Amino acid sequence: MTDLQTPAAIIEQHLEWLFDFEDVAGVAEGELDSQPCIKVYLVQENSRTRLELPDELGGLPLVIEITGSFSAS
Repeated sequence: MTDLQTPAAIIEQHLEWLFDFEDVAGVAEGELDSQPCIKVYLVQENSRTRLELPDELGGLPLVIEITGSFSAS
């Protein structure tokens, strides 16, 4: 995996686009079946957002989790 294909680089490349979805609360590196993936956290379930987000991003699986809003404490 080259530096351009790391999960962090893929996230950085697509971050602005991902946050254009109104229900996206966050994006992070994650693991799926012991392999790297991109996690997208949604404020609430939104079938439209699920349909518009791809199954993978930059060759890595994209995993959606419903987390609610994040706030700094």
